[in-house]
Amino acid sequence: MVLLYCRYRSSYIYDVPNQWYGRFQKLQVIGDKHGEGATLRLQKRPGLLSHLRKTIYGKIKFIHVVRNPYDNISTICKRAEKHDLNPDLKKCIEYYFSLCATVVSIKKHVESTDIFEFRHESFIVEPKDYLKKLCQFLGVEPSENYLNDCASIVYKSPHKSRYDIAWDLELINTVKDGKVPFFKWLFL
Repeated sequence: MVLLYCRYRSSYIYDVPNQWYGRFQKLQVIGDKHGEGATLRLQKRPGLLSHLRKTIYGKIKFIHVVRNPYDNISTICKRAEKHDLNPDLKKCIEYYFSLCATVVSIKKHVESTDIFEFRHESFIVEPKDYLKKLCQFLGVEPSENYLNDCASIVYKSPHKSRYDIAWDLELINTVKDGKVPFFKWLFL
């Protein structure tokens, strides 16, 4: 299955009113919102992680946002369909689990104190709290205005793309039985 990687593939806009999006006085944090793309690059070339450590001066921290896997997989299928790639839900599940396996592998090579992991759905419920913890994890002290402005653009509820795809019980159970450590929050 071929999936297209495109920088502007979502309708989400990350411009935060009254803040510094795209501008800075002193660069403190760099990052990329496309976890899939970074994961694919590390999956293909695991040595990139050690190369990154040699290239970046300072501490490298990882942010791992965990979403409901049914939503992630459904979105993968919807994107493939949008690009006329004739998606198959079972293949999308296999692809997703290959990404999860890569994340699990990466986490074995990173100190747990250098990973900030949280549920997307929890973030939406309490964006200011999570943003504050995230900033502190990155060594940046956020102002109250920053937290308020950022929280103002967060959707009030997550998009549940799992309802846009027809899931049969066998495939639901395939995901549920996937044994991915960071799914622990979902199936308690």
